[in-house]
Amino acid sequence: MPTSINFFEEATALKEQLVAWRRDIHQMPEIGLETPKTSSYIQSELAKLGIPFHTIINGSGVVGTIGGRAVPYVTKRHRRSADG
Repeated sequence: MPTSINFFEEATALKEQLVAWRRDIHQMPEIGLETPKTSSYIQSELAKLGIPFHTIINGSGVVGTIGGRAVPYVTKRHRRSADG
């Protein structure tokens, strides 16, 4: 019989870690399609979690494999100044 998952509880348990990851990533400003610092950070965090991954797009893209399925992590950084 399948186990019921309470996604709200799961997400709440991860909240502090998710906020920490977001803050860490925002301390690494990178522009363009090459994001080596962000990619390295994500690879390091996936390795700590024991999640297998491979890189794509000149090493800047990271694809983790969870439950036998590839789960791409796509980031898009966009910053617009108020002056134009």
